[in-house]
Amino acid sequence: MFQEVMIVTNGNIASWAAALIRDLLIDFRERGCNSEVIDLSTVETSQINVLLSLWNQNTPERLLITLNARLQFPKFMTDGSAYKVGWSHFCWLLDNPAHHYEGLKSLNEDALVGLVEQSHIKSMRALNLPHKCTLFSHRPDNFDKTPPVERKRISKILIAGNANLLPSIKSTKNKNPPDLHPFIDAAWRAAAEQAKVPAPTLSLFQRSCADMGYEQAGLPRSTLASLLTVVEQLSNTLARLRIVKLLIINHKINLIGNFEGHGFEEAENVNYHGSTDYVTFEKTLKNTRVALNLTPKFSQGTTERVWSTLAAGAVPLTTSTSDLIPYKTAGILDTLDLNLNDDDLEYAITEKLSNENIARMVEARANQPLHALAALSRVDTLYRAFYPNTFDNN
Repeated sequence: MFQEVMIVTNGNIASWAAALIRDLLIDFRERGCNSEVIDLSTVETSQINVLLSLWNQNTPERLLITLNARLQFPKFMTDGSAYKVGWSHFCWLLDNPAHHYEGLKSLNEDALVGLVEQSHIKSMRALNLPHKCTLFSHRPDNFDKTPPVERKRISKILIAGNANLLPSIKSTKNKNPPDLHPFIDAAWRAAAEQAKVPAPTLSLFQRSCADMGYEQAGLPRSTLASLLTVVEQLSNTLARLRIVKLLIINHKINLIGNFEGHGFEEAENVNYHGSTDYVTFEKTLKNTRVALNLTPKFSQGTTERVWSTLAAGAVPLTTSTSDLIPYKTAGILDTLDLNLNDDDLEYAITEKLSNENIARMVEARANQPLHALAALSRVDTLYRAFYPNTFDNN
């Protein structure tokens, strides 16, 4: 079993991930492991070389945890010898592996990759990334200390995320060679479909290519990763813009994130916060009764915003994923069907935002301990993955 655990970040520690990291540290320490967090944004280059040498030691009883493949490991040491991480290595992803393709390529083949979405395993294989994978949710292991939703909360609706002004399909084609233009068309088509019906990104892109008569199997892996990233950025933006435009007609909402360029800054019913730090987001969330999460790129796993909403004692309305079935069954959250026309979708959201419906979810929340709905703890998931033959399953 592990004797030492080191979690390595590159800043942005004041985030939802930071809370999960603290939970991991506590859990490992309770199991007798020495554990620490290293923030590389505060470490000098010379010290990073010391860490690389430390991780190069063949000590699999020590566990290295890196986040989102942002740390790219060198191919060679400073003396010219080949570099390989000798510790057990777990790389925890928040998003589709396509977003972190270059970082993932730098990992040892025996590194374990934690994914939030079952379909991302297929993406790993399509990108020719050979690593063993395990599902590793961003749901906290223990909801015992989460506050109840209080009716007196000041703000009713919060939408957080980004809806970036993305380049047009024409300008994107102008920046790429003609042989990629058909696949750019397929990416835009897949994004429009995903924005209405959450589904695995790779499957949608492959189907879009097939329907349009394009053969995508021969695409370079880096190009495929870029196209899958474009699909998800587009679908997120399309879904979020649609909902905001529907709601601001009759509802007052808080917007957190990059929604610039869409005219929301001056809209009468919008309190526009813009891009902000996690502390401000969390403070706003704790004064909010309902948070809308629009992440159609996740059809199975769940973004951290749903879990942070529950942890802050607010009610989530979210795009549907299989991860959330126990929570929806328990009546503590509700989901949105984006495949409705605008009139029906606005009516459905208004119904879900009614005081009566929110009150029912608040009551369900009071009667249902959230931790009782949690699955296997994340530390147990890691032990099972690294020690499949020795972990006590009883």
